Amino acid sequence: MCMFLWNALADKISSVAHITFWAGLLLWAIILLSWIIFGKRKLLVSFKTPTELTDDELDDVLSKIKMHEMNKIINCNETNNEQNDINNLSNTNENKDI
Repeated sequence: MCMFLWNALADKISSVAHITFWAGLLLWAIILLSWIIFGKRKLLVSFKTPTELTDDELDDVLSKIKMHEMNKIINCNETNNEQNDINNLSNTNENKDI
């Protein structure tokens, strides 16, 4: 759409070049890539060496990892229990039919 508007403007002003479809596509790709790289607060590339974590920060990270793993195990067990309940109900219904 913008390419067509630009080309319409270029028809009115003779010193402006027209944009082809591929040039317009390349322009939007450059705009999108620039927005991804520079539009966010954090840059994708960092040349600074990371600082070491303090003992308190490391303990905090490890405790969060342990909590996450425990939550995964609990959720998995709950899912398995629910599945077993569903299977038991279906087996009970099948036995009633017989």
